[in-house]
Amino acid sequence: MENKCSCCNVDTDQDKLIKCCICKNSYKYSCVGLTINEVKVITTKPGLSFTCTNCTGPIKITIEDEQTVHNVLRRAKQLKDSSFGHISISYDRTPKQIEYYRKVKRELDTQLRQKIFFVSASESEFSFICLIETWLSSDILSCEYFGNNYSVFRGDRKFNAVEMSRGGGVLIAYANNLNVTKLDLTIINNTVPTIDIMGCKAQFTNSFVYLFSLYCYERWASPPLPPSIPADRVV
Repeated sequence: MENKCSCCNVDTDQDKLIKCCICKNSYKYSCVGLTINEVKVITTKPGLSFTCTNCTGPIKITIEDEQTVHNVLRRAKQLKDSSFGHISISYDRTPKQIEYYRKVKRELDTQLRQKIFFVSASESEFSFICLIETWLSSDILSCEYFGNNYSVFRGDRKFNAVEMSRGGGVLIAYANNLNVTKLDLTIINNTVPTIDIMGCKAQFTNSFVYLFSLYCYERWASPPLPPSIPADRVV
């Protein structure tokens, strides 16, 4: 007598099928990853029965660390090609992963708004553009935002010093036809890493102007004051 395998729908001898104890569907041994010896044990030993994956469902493991999830997914093919039998990998996102992707989206939206602003500013006719909270980092070039119309002095957030991964930063952009030099503010930067500061001196025909762009992080609203800086260090 033959019955169809509920997995591959192929007519198979009854003695080569195993029946699920819940749904009563029959499966070929090979379709459910069982050997003949394993089937003999299941069908002859008291207290043992076979349950198909449709009734039990795959084992679902929730991993909260996104890097571990990425590593697992990269190895998905290797796992499925192994001798473990039936392996089902769920792509469901955990609450922590959902929040992680939302955070990434917010940052991308912020960067997009920044780029729109930067492009608009760089196409203006301002002599100087001073900004705080630039959210720039060393892997972002100034020319990506200001093109060839401006030269830029930047003071990106000192991520290692403040144990933060984003935000902060200041810059001063000036038109290329101006005579501008960057001020040496190394002492302040090294002494008070919670302050982002950039300064420059613009020389005109009969005068000069000092410009500063400074940002103090909100969580350090009252940073320690830096030591006195000799006047010749900032001229």
